Amino acid sequence: MKNKKIKLHPILVKDKSKNDLFKDETIVATGLGGTGESLRYYIIISSHQNLNLEHQNTIKMGLSVIYNKFQSLAEDVKFKENHALIKILIPVHFSVDKVIIALIKLCNSNSKFLRFHYFCTNVEKPSNKDIQEYLNELKDLNK
Repeated sequence: MKNKKIKLHPILVKDKSKNDLFKDETIVATGLGGTGESLRYYIIISSHQNLNLEHQNTIKMGLSVIYNKFQSLAEDVKFKENHALIKILIPVHFSVDKVIIALIKLCNSNSKFLRFHYFCTNVEKPSNKDIQEYLNELKDLNK
């Protein structure tokens, strides 16, 4: 990511569970903002192979299941040759990792086409350069 000033968007979180993490109300600031008690993230999930139409539909179906299970709404999905860029709202009360790994496991239940490694940010939308650097790092890991 580039070194530049990021405008932060505060989100007010009201703690319903009365745990120590969010004392009644907490303000969480993120570069991508959010809505209600959900923060916005960009996630890159990638494949060992090209994402064909069947893979793309599997990811879309997986995102609808994730919405029902974790109230995590995919606002946008862009498919490229071997990866998907997903803009998603995830409630602060859920672990981002748990949501993403659940999506990957669900998509891989019939055909293991997605890697269990992912890229996630709530600062800014990854540029094409950022995405390519990440994908190149994955290639280097597989050597």
